[in-house]
Amino acid sequence: MSTRAPESSLCPFRLLLPDDVAIAQADREEHWDRGLMPEERALVERAVAKRQREFTAGRNCARTAMRTLGLSEKDLGAIGVGRHREPLFPSGVIGSITHTDDFCAAAMSRTGGAIASLGIDVDANTALDAALVPMVMQPDEMAVWQEAVPTTCHAAILAFSIKEAFFKAFFPLCQCYLEFGDARLVPTSSGTGADGIGRVTLTVPDRRLAALLDGLRIDGRYTFDALRVYSAVTLLR
Repeated sequence: MSTRAPESSLCPFRLLLPDDVAIAQADREEHWDRGLMPEERALVERAVAKRQREFTAGRNCARTAMRTLGLSEKDLGAIGVGRHREPLFPSGVIGSITHTDDFCAAAMSRTGGAIASLGIDVDANTALDAALVPMVMQPDEMAVWQEAVPTTCHAAILAFSIKEAFFKAFFPLCQCYLEFGDARLVPTSSGTGADGIGRVTLTVPDRRLAALLDGLRIDGRYTFDALRVYSAVTLLR
């Protein structure tokens, strides 16, 4: 990978992504409440205030990261919304946006390099609703995962987060939504959890989807702190 791109602020995702991925975090209040382009504002003008705030922070982070990549201001147009509610980035870049109520970040990379796609996800480091756990992981899958994940991190919400990051990374290739049961998570390292690694495999019996991953390496990584879990998945050529 190339020399590490400079960042506007330190972000946990820096631990999890290749050096030539640009990362930006919403670390000032103005990132959350101003900066939308008119076309973007129109997309959320009827949304609740919380949605408007998160949408604004996400667009601001994405544009900051794209500036780090060297995109000119004329190329930093409105980031629209696709028919599956995915962000529509300018041609020549790939990326992902994630947020909670009080944290937002974006990760962006140029197309044509070693990274075919990427996805990031953040969630609160709290217990996942017990009713949702069987939807996220099979019992045998969860048993192995819990053994590998440090006790200071909630294993089920971490599994949820890594699979979400994988789905975000895979979506630009497959253009369809997957269920949590369509991916299986296997730990490939354990210990502190910082820069931990989980292997993600596609289990859905769809040859078309499997073919899209041929020749790609799925790299899943996570870290966490007392407040949140952070997951990143890169699809590498």
